[in-house]
Amino acid sequence: MKDECLTLKLQVKEKDELISQLREELEKARHLQSVLVSQVDKSTQTEVVGHDALWNSSCTDGSVYKRISISLVPTF
Repeated sequence: MKDECLTLKLQVKEKDELISQLREELEKARHLQSVLVSQVDKSTQTEVVGHDALWNSSCTDGSVYKRISISLVPTF
């Protein structure tokens, strides 16, 4: 009975150490994830461009923007 008790105490201690190690790894992973999310957020922010450049998904020359003319005079 005494040997069983010591064995169980040792197993509990080992499990506690494993839980502690896994918690540390989880905390590191969460921190890394928040850093990566922050970097992705910054990299996906839209750059402000002039009023004469608008998004055009039909551009075939590889550019993201296609220059167009915008008339500020209303037409009736």
